[in-house]
Amino acid sequence: MATRVSGQNNAFGLSAPQIISFYENNIQIGENLNPRGFISPIAENALNFYRYKYEGAFFEEGRQISKIRVMPKRRFEPLFTGYINIIEDEWRIHSLQLLLTKSSGMELIDTLQLEQLYMPAGNSWVIKNQVIYPAAKMFAFDAYGSFVNVYSKYDLNPSFSKVFFDNTIIKYFYLGMIGFFHRIFCNRFRQKQDLIFSSITIFKVYFFAKKFFWKITQS
Repeated sequence: MATRVSGQNNAFGLSAPQIISFYENNIQIGENLNPRGFISPIAENALNFYRYKYEGAFFEEGRQISKIRVMPKRRFEPLFTGYINIIEDEWRIHSLQLLLTKSSGMELIDTLQLEQLYMPAGNSWVIKNQVIYPAAKMFAFDAYGSFVNVYSKYDLNPSFSKVFFDNTIIKYFYLGMIGFFHRIFCNRFRQKQDLIFSSITIFKVYFFAKKFFWKITQS
């Protein structure tokens, strides 16, 4: 994925697109909302932080989906509140609707609601769409918005040819450095009309760049 951003690319930690995985123990939603991150409701040590309540089930394409309410055990900890739907017997996330508030240790904004819907892709379940709803009150103004990401055409087993990855970056830096010094010295010595000294200096720069490139490849 590629994005084009004007200005700071992570102003409030909601730069898009971003995939938030609740399978991680610690959820990072940008650096400015909470540098420590938030604890996932299905983290390895989640039982130390959350209480759970079963609130029924529904069926979708022959699968039983259990609706689980998640509640923080204590206030003022980086925890979510809301609902997470789990596929019975497969124990995978089907969808979720979770909320963060100021009591979750969030900075800059007052509330952040996050919704995700998953879909099957081969033997895995991947995010189909993700919506983030931030809201804040600043200087007597109410501000709110939504960030919608829709994902499709997953390729979970991409194939690359043997020459797909190469040392393009090093090669570009090596040639670019020679060309950079070449232009500087050529312009400088053309003004002085000292062609002999110019040729010697350019040769020294070329030798230095080549030697520097050799050190990079040997490290």
